[in-house]
Amino acid sequence: MAQTLAEQILSNAAGRPVQAGENVVVNVDMAMMHDSISPSIIKVLHGELGAERVWDPERIAVVVDHVAPAATIQNAEHQANLRRWVREQGISHLYDVGRGISHPVLVEENMARPGMLIIGSDSHSTGYGSVGAFGTGMGTTDMALALATGQTWLRVPETVRVQARGRFQPGVSAKDLGLRVAREIQTALLPGKVPNLPGWDLAADWRSARLVGGDFYDFWRLTRNPEDSEAASVALNSQPLGFVVADVSDKGIPAAMFMTLSRSLVRAAALDGSSPSVALARANRWITRDSESAMFVTLFYGVVQPNTGVLRFSCAGHNPPLLFRAADGTVSELTTPGMALGVLEEAPLSEAEAEIAAGDVLVCYTDGLTEAINGEEEAFGVPRLREVIAEHHADTAAELVGAINAALRHFSQRPPFDDLTLVVLKRLP
Repeated sequence: MAQTLAEQILSNAAGRPVQAGENVVVNVDMAMMHDSISPSIIKVLHGELGAERVWDPERIAVVVDHVAPAATIQNAEHQANLRRWVREQGISHLYDVGRGISHPVLVEENMARPGMLIIGSDSHSTGYGSVGAFGTGMGTTDMALALATGQTWLRVPETVRVQARGRFQPGVSAKDLGLRVAREIQTALLPGKVPNLPGWDLAADWRSARLVGGDFYDFWRLTRNPEDSEAASVALNSQPLGFVVADVSDKGIPAAMFMTLSRSLVRAAALDGSSPSVALARANRWITRDSESAMFVTLFYGVVQPNTGVLRFSCAGHNPPLLFRAADGTVSELTTPGMALGVLEEAPLSEAEAEIAAGDVLVCYTDGLTEAINGEEEAFGVPRLREVIAEHHADTAAELVGAINAALRHFSQRPPFDDLTLVVLKRLP
């Protein structure tokens, strides 16, 4: 079978035939770094890795474009230090303030050519594919290691062929098609349906304010019991269900890319059955190390024991879910001290426990719901959400989601400004 373009380029870079799915060590043809993240890369290069020189100064390009001109004294100092470092390392490809945007500059300077393997210090580096190169973004540590050795490791990606037929309507461009395909891919990452959980009724809804967005939700069955936390220990007698509701700090394509990263890392961190706070602490370390986008993600992660209703949860700076108590009609917020993931590598996180009794309803949501505004600039708010839940708590989970959306449409009567996600868990009487 013929190789894809990605397989051909990575085979040349690895010095042997490779195929999709392999993890391979490859030689880098060109590395690009910009002013925003360069100080961190240089610190790791010379500090943690102990490298004195870059592997090949002619294969490294440095572009000063993210904060250009410098907006603060600190920015100016960072850029001055970067220019000094470039001179010390003998790097001739420095493109200073005003030269242009990092990725197009490499194309214009003929440093991004067909068949090359190019790495960059941000996620837009995949754009080198437009000239037939293989481009990929990297975090601080991986980029520093590549600068020291001229090598990196990659997983050979699968290739998806998208074939579009017909003609664009007036006003529609290739970018619109790309966004549409990106939305379909992003939507495919979300659960196709909610889990079938005996004794429970579950429902979910996800809507992005633009074609792609930053909210996400997920469910997974854990293969073993969550680890006991220091605060409490709960005996779980059947397979627990983990679920997460999250909101990335931005909207549009950048948020969608960060959403994909965050979802994958949170899921990977949780699937071993770790307690919520332990799983989120692990995911936070991975997200912080692997992302240089300055974005963060708030989320609520819960693990519910279906046969007892015991819920252990951790809230990472997210809107507290609302728990309606059928016994007395009260509504309480489920929250724990904790901050969003992706801000600090050692973020403080904790967890707590609640019991969902028969007839109780748990509503998890993102701020696109409560912060939606009407013509008078009033927010929908948590009090209105509480009222809708109390009025429709006896409905099915799907009907409750529909009632919340209907109340929001009636209140706002305008297109959504922010992404919106709802997850409802109801324990059947």
